Amino acid sequence: MASKWTDERVAKLKELWAQGHSGAVIAVELGLPSRSAAIGKAYRLGLPTRLTTTRSKSEYKRTRKAVASKFNPPASPKREVKTMHVIDMDTWTPRYVEQIPENERVAFSALEDRHCRYPFGEGKDITFCGRDRVRGLSYCASHSRSCYTVTPVKLPDAPEPTPSLDRVSNEQLAAVEEFVA
Repeated sequence: MASKWTDERVAKLKELWAQGHSGAVIAVELGLPSRSAAIGKAYRLGLPTRLTTTRSKSEYKRTRKAVASKFNPPASPKREVKTMHVIDMDTWTPRYVEQIPENERVAFSALEDRHCRYPFGEGKDITFCGRDRVRGLSYCASHSRSCYTVTPVKLPDAPEPTPSLDRVSNEQLAAVEEFVA
């Protein structure tokens, strides 16, 4: 993004540079895209370089906040998470590809949003399954079974119930007291 360096902006850059402001502060003041733009222009103008900075920590923090608010856009709203339909593991068969008769297949030009995208053939001769696809997937139920790997999810075990004192028998209490003593 190229910015126009007018005589007024160059004068303001020289003034701020002479006062000892950092490149970040100058960039914010002049509306430049980055601190490097201010430092680069100062270098091209032949302004004296500074070996050390004398600004305080509070000025540094103010500068960082100003630069961060200018150059970091606000966070975008969280994206909606899509959920996939779970295929029943009892009916799932691995790597079987159902063959569709050629007269039932759909050409690329005739594909609709609802059609299964499972391809048959290559190049100009390619056709697609064309059956109704599973919502959220690219394929029908039959071809989804052969194309997607289903990893069974193990649910965590239920925690052991903690015995409460009112459900503990007198014998158990006596055993605990004997053990502690």
